[in-house]
Amino acid sequence: MKPNLMNKALHLIVWLFIMLVCLFGFQGNASGKTLNFPLRIDYPLLQSLMVNSLFTDEGSVLRRVDPADTCRHITLSDPRLSWKNNQLQLEMAVNMQGGTKVGDNCLFPVRWSGYIRTHPRPYINHTNWHLMFDWQDTELLKKNREPARVMNKLWGVFEGPVLTHLNSLSIDLNPPVAELPAFLLDMAAPAYRARIKNLVNSLKPGGIKATPKALTVYILGDVTIPDKSGEEAAPATLSEEELENFMGTWETWDAFLVNTLLSLSDKPLTSQERQVLLDVLLGTRYRFAAELSTDKHRPNDFVREQFVWAWQRLAPILRKHLSEDPDRDPWAYLSFLTASDALSVMDKLGPAIGIDISRNGLIRLARMVSQNENLILHYKPAVIPMLRNILGLGPPLEIPNFAAGKEPLKLNRKSTDLDAQRSLMSAVKNMLSPRQCWASTPGALPGIKELRQWLPPKQSIEPYFQKVKAILVETNQKNLRKSAIPAKYHNLFQQVVLATAWQETCFRQFIVDDGKLTFIRSYNNTSVGLMQINERVWRGMYNIQHLRWNIHYNAKAGIDILDNYFTKYALPKSRTVASLGKDGLAACIYAMYNGGPSQFSGYLKRRQTGRFYKTDKHFKEKYNWVINNQWERLSDCLVGK
Repeated sequence: MKPNLMNKALHLIVWLFIMLVCLFGFQGNASGKTLNFPLRIDYPLLQSLMVNSLFTDEGSVLRRVDPADTCRHITLSDPRLSWKNNQLQLEMAVNMQGGTKVGDNCLFPVRWSGYIRTHPRPYINHTNWHLMFDWQDTELLKKNREPARVMNKLWGVFEGPVLTHLNSLSIDLNPPVAELPAFLLDMAAPAYRARIKNLVNSLKPGGIKATPKALTVYILGDVTIPDKSGEEAAPATLSEEELENFMGTWETWDAFLVNTLLSLSDKPLTSQERQVLLDVLLGTRYRFAAELSTDKHRPNDFVREQFVWAWQRLAPILRKHLSEDPDRDPWAYLSFLTASDALSVMDKLGPAIGIDISRNGLIRLARMVSQNENLILHYKPAVIPMLRNILGLGPPLEIPNFAAGKEPLKLNRKSTDLDAQRSLMSAVKNMLSPRQCWASTPGALPGIKELRQWLPPKQSIEPYFQKVKAILVETNQKNLRKSAIPAKYHNLFQQVVLATAWQETCFRQFIVDDGKLTFIRSYNNTSVGLMQINERVWRGMYNIQHLRWNIHYNAKAGIDILDNYFTKYALPKSRTVASLGKDGLAACIYAMYNGGPSQFSGYLKRRQTGRFYKTDKHFKEKYNWVINNQWERLSDCLVGK
């Protein structure tokens, strides 16, 4: 080959290589994808919008009079939108009158009542985001829904004007669509904000899908997704600042979740729906408590995954009850549901899309559902009676008459409490062993005068133990008088209560740390007092200060929680309960008490495989000691060996 030809060939090869890289090489770094965000309009809401737009005459009816003969008129009312035979169907009650006008009189008047049935075909006006309908295939029916051919001639007079009016229906979807861009931008991680901005700028109407329960309008958006480069990074240990930000975001999410549940406070919830709400709230909180017990976290993914998990379970209940509320702004409701659904769609793309859960985004969502533009989500410890009612937990617990200190007060080392103090400090060291009990570190400081009686002495622990046991037994007896627990389980439940107190704290409410009396805390600083009530899990349902400083109230709350796990989760599964036997049932109830509702199935799996948690084994040990009255073993954890 000649040199010139060779050079030209080389240049051609280089040029082709560059073109191939441009065309294909960069596709390995990013790919385009069109997302379908669902704007779902449930039929009760769609029917309400139709009524408000079309049936505007007095009495929420549609009236038409034949201008050629005022003796002939029609009234349509009570529209019912439904899904029949794989298509939308609107049925309306109809009253027609026919006759011949002579002067001021109507001769040969004929009155008829029945139904009109038609099948609207939805479509989107892509220029203005209006949902419109093409009304076709009208059918006149008798009251028994049989065809009414005898009145077809009179109906023919009104069919055209009625269909013209129905075809004027135009539902403006701009309000919920307009909320979506700002929400997605609020939820965008800073490094990905430009990508999300490109996404929201590309939003446009898509197709429509009618299903048995709803009409869904799809909002299309184009997004660039970078290809994964290597494996996903493992969770890292967070700095103090990162951990604080993580906890702050989760607390905002928890406040949002509570606020969403409270939006159902005046709705006729079924017992099954209340159970779902309780499952979701406890499920998210127990998972967060478990996350805090590790030293590595996934702050962005964790909260986002919790949101999506909760939304999948709450959405059907929210759609059902919020869409049927005549006093609720339908656009606020639609905006809330559409934005939440959009987040679920984005989540399926994984972390590469850069969607985060932010405080601003959650506040924006909360304002949509509450219709309160000034709403700020606060994470507060106060009891929320309405929340307990929604979850089916009944009214707040009465607070026993037991004084609690408010200020820290050192123990008097010259007093007879010195031995008790030294004994308790020794006990704290013993408590670090999981075999003894699970709480291990102290918290804040109370007063001492009213509380010193609840410090176990170094010697002669029997009087102290009997006092605490009496509280548990008496509190439980009061609980059982109003509980749904069958009488045949009363003795078992009493044993579970005592074994739980032994397992959790070795019957203590307070310990001494650095010469100061304080309430006992769990190793991760989340659970407090005799029954180790987790303050984050049960926020809004129990009084935090009394859980800390009031041994009577703490016992009452722990028994209330055990009762709810027994009656709401175990008893409904009668066959499983029967197969467990008393010992297995006791262990299953405690597993839920310790780890949340998911541990009902979790314990059953461990029971089948024989791979029990340490907590399962330690509780079984305490439970056996209780039923065999081996109280002498208390010295192992109360005063040490």
